[in-house]
Amino acid sequence: MKKRRKARLLLFFKNLRYLFKYNLKSMNKTIDTTFDKYSCLRNVQKMHNKITILDYDEAIDYLIKEKISLARIGDGEFKLMQGGSLKFQKYDKLLAERLNNIMTSEISGLAVGINRIYFDFTVENLTNYMQSFVQSYVNRHYENWVKFLTESDRKLFLPSEFTFLYQILEHYKFENYFKKNSKVMEKS
Repeated sequence: MKKRRKARLLLFFKNLRYLFKYNLKSMNKTIDTTFDKYSCLRNVQKMHNKITILDYDEAIDYLIKEKISLARIGDGEFKLMQGGSLKFQKYDKLLAERLNNIMTSEISGLAVGINRIYFDFTVENLTNYMQSFVQSYVNRHYENWVKFLTESDRKLFLPSEFTFLYQILEHYKFENYFKKNSKVMEKS
């Protein structure tokens, strides 16, 4: 009984310290700003009417039907393209240029996957972790994505996160998802 009371008391003081450390009003303003940028990013996509990002089922069907390769440009690749390094990959100018070329050019037989959830906010039932990650990421990288959208010659993208939906969505037609994904693997 004393251990449980002590643990609760320690948790209370830890939470109290957190409240003193952070200004909750400013955190709320940051979240509001994030959603404004979400709207702006979606409007940029519509305004330029240049790209289409398939939904998850369409992407898998596309990969089953077409004879193509897929280059998945995720957060890490995008960071490398912007001049950053990763824990396991140091920045390399040539690699960054090649990734940028893959991402923005129409190359026959190559599909490119980018994160749909950064552009399509109709995606529902994201896990709590994914919701906060998307808010934080889009807020920090908004201008870079806008630059990409306005300069890209590529018209069609696949959602890169279709490869790990089970990690980012609370609910989905997972049985069907895994069956379709196995068809993609059988084809390759």
